[in-house]
Amino acid sequence: MKDAYVKEHIVEKYQQKYDEWESQRRAFEEGEAKQERLQNEAYEKVYTEKRDVLVARLEGKKELLSGEIERILTESSIPLRKHISCKVRCSANAVLIDVQLPPVGLFPSEEFVSLKNGTTKTKPKTQKRMREEYACYMFSLAAYFVAKAFDVSPAIDQVICSAHAVRENKAGEEVDGYIYSGRLLRDSLCAAIVEGADPEDLCLSVDNRCNMTKTKIFKAIQPIEVF
Repeated sequence: MKDAYVKEHIVEKYQQKYDEWESQRRAFEEGEAKQERLQNEAYEKVYTEKRDVLVARLEGKKELLSGEIERILTESSIPLRKHISCKVRCSANAVLIDVQLPPVGLFPSEEFVSLKNGTTKTKPKTQKRMREEYACYMFSLAAYFVAKAFDVSPAIDQVICSAHAVRENKAGEEVDGYIYSGRLLRDSLCAAIVEGADPEDLCLSVDNRCNMTKTKIFKAIQPIEVF
């Protein structure tokens, strides 16, 4: 009786199990195909966006360059980056970068010195040393930002970089004023890089406005605002 039941229902049970397997196989393959399609669409979207950005950078499309330059400058790994803000404007072949420098009070006011017994200790930096380090930071930052801007597009011929900072005036009031503004051409920057020029020498060798004394005291200036 058992054998007879098996023989009577085996074909039906086999077909039932086969149909279930076939249904699961189709569902699996459809799911894989859908996942592949979604991934390909995502890859295509990323590719298209990156291609469009690259083409726009090569062609120097100003409607995209400003945002792209600001993004690159914002993502740069430099000291006190969180305390720096910048705005960018573009014309057909030129860029204007406006940089808000960090307050002087954020810079280290102490330094380590070595003693004769081999140990070290901290001591306050002199005002002269503080001014020199601040000037070095400002000129280096300006040169770095200009170089980064030129890297964005070969269509950019010149970059104007203006730096301003909040400082105390003679009355002890905090005022925001510009202390450097320079116009750098691509060829002059490339030549300076090849020659290993000091950032300060580079920034002061181009068309610039900077009223700095020999002791690195900056006086307010009017920035270059036209291309």
